[in-house]
Amino acid sequence: MAKELKTISDLRPDDHNANKHTERGRYMVEQSMRTTGAGRSIVTDANGVVLAGNLTLEVAEALDLPVKVVQTEGDMLVVVQRTDLDLSNDEGDRARRHAWHDNRTAEVSIDLDVQIYAADLEAGIDLSDMWFEDEKNAMLEEVAEQTGAVMPDFEPVSADEQPRLDQKKPVTCPECGHEFTT
Repeated sequence: MAKELKTISDLRPDDHNANKHTERGRYMVEQSMRTTGAGRSIVTDANGVVLAGNLTLEVAEALDLPVKVVQTEGDMLVVVQRTDLDLSNDEGDRARRHAWHDNRTAEVSIDLDVQIYAADLEAGIDLSDMWFEDEKNAMLEEVAEQTGAVMPDFEPVSADEQPRLDQKKPVTCPECGHEFTT
């Protein structure tokens, strides 16, 4: 059963949110909400933990905005209709600026926590459809840099670097130096 969400204090940020956000992104979201108002919805789980929109929640709390909750099971699109904005009659360019704020803040606010990315992969969460292979490898290399872990090299090696399966590798005795095969 879903928890009843009435006020902004009923919502909680996701402690495992992979986007740490940038200072610039936070500033831009706040600037947007101050100058053109709220326009984006956020998504919570059944208990009020934010799945999408953690930074929006943070700024909305700081601005003490009221909350209106629409319950859904993901089977409908929730639309926020701004009755005070009109692109065809945009006095002061507020509607157009709102659209620009929305797109630009998404671009400058992203600061992914690669440790959370790695932890989610380790937990078996399949994120493969969200990254190209080279992007995934870059994220994992960043995890390795931050943690000091050594990334395995799965690149193919030349034929002379591969062991021959039809021959045994010679072993040298550390005492007498005699070389033999086992």
